[in-house]
Amino acid sequence: MTILLPLAPSDPVNVRTVGKTTTSLTLQWQPNSFNKECVHKYKVCHRLLPDSLQSKTESEEECDYTPVVTDYTATLEYVVPNLKPCGRYRFGITAVTLIEEYESNTVYHEDQADLAGN
Repeated sequence: MTILLPLAPSDPVNVRTVGKTTTSLTLQWQPNSFNKECVHKYKVCHRLLPDSLQSKTESEEECDYTPVVTDYTATLEYVVPNLKPCGRYRFGITAVTLIEEYESNTVYHEDQADLAGN
């Protein structure tokens, strides 16, 4: 008897910021070449960091999902809306399988929304 175990998707690579405004930031990444067909969509989370905008504690993490992945070779982008101007954020991108039981490791990226008026 052969038992097939589902594979966890591979971590996204080359995560970077490709655009930002005072209230949004555009993240871009590529699927990892290993096991990329297991990726159904990506979970993108963000959190306002402490000492950003005089905040002494981290904000609650907010998450959303990208549309379903149909091209496993494409560079992917996601616009994170509703950020606070000048706020410094930690973003996390996680690959998720179809049944959402298996996730890759989360890849983190930090950046700041643009200064107000710039």
